[in-house]
Amino acid sequence: TKQNMFLQTTEGEPYRNALQYAVYGFMAAKVIQTQKPGVSVTSCLALSQAALHLARTNSAMSKTWLHQYCFIPRRIVNNREWYRFLTAPLMHTNEFHLLLNVISLLNVGSVLERQYGKARFLFLTFVTAVASGMMDVALSYGLDTILQQPKYFNQVSVGFSGIISALAVLTTQHTKVYGMIVPSDPTYYINMVVSNFVNPNVHNLGHTAGFLVGVLYKNGLLTVLFDMYKNASTSVRKLLH
Repeated sequence: TKQNMFLQTTEGEPYRNALQYAVYGFMAAKVIQTQKPGVSVTSCLALSQAALHLARTNSAMSKTWLHQYCFIPRRIVNNREWYRFLTAPLMHTNEFHLLLNVISLLNVGSVLERQYGKARFLFLTFVTAVASGMMDVALSYGLDTILQQPKYFNQVSVGFSGIISALAVLTTQHTKVYGMIVPSDPTYYINMVVSNFVNPNVHNLGHTAGFLVGVLYKNGLLTVLFDMYKNASTSVRKLLH
C-alpha cells in the first residue's frame, strides 16, 4: 500500500524490536523463497527498502528523513523537488506497511523480471516510479484546481505501491473497454478495495495513478520510452563489441 504519514511507531515501545525482527525474518524468508540463480532485481529492490527502513527507524533523524524525502505534490511543483518521485517509494511508515509492499513486490516483480529480463524490468520500475508520481501530481492538482480539494495537493505520502499498482496491471488478464485495454481479472480490483478496509489511511490517489500508468503502458502510450531504452541498449552493446 501507499500510505499517508500515519501510525508512526514510538521510540522505545516494548514490542518494537520483536516486531522488527519478525517482519525482517519473514521478508528474508520470502526473498529466499522467490530467489532464482543469479542476482534478482526484485529481491534487491525489496531488500534495499527493508535496509533503508531499518536504518531510518534506528536513526535520531527518523522523522526528518520522512519529511525530507516523502511525496508532497505541492512541494514537487512549487519547489521543483523532483527527487521525491524516486525517494518517496523507498520510504515506509512502519513495519506493517513495509511488509505489505515487499510481499506484493516479490509476487509481481518476480513474474515481470522473468518476462522482461533484469535490465528491462529495472528500467520499467524506474519509468513507472516517475510516471506514477507525475500522474499523482496531475490528479491532485486537478482536484485542487477544479474541485477545490486542496488536501490532495498537500497530502503527504510514502510507499512503493503506486509502482506496484502499475506493474500489477501488466501481470493480470485483460479485456477491451471502449477500445482501451484494461485489467479483466476481478482480483486486481478486489485487492484495491480490500486495502482500503485493511488500512483506511491508504493513499488512494497514488494507487489510482499507478493503475492509470499501467493501463497507458498496456495501450502502448509509453512505448516511446522503451524504444529509447532499446536503442540505447543496442548502441551500448555495439560499443562494447
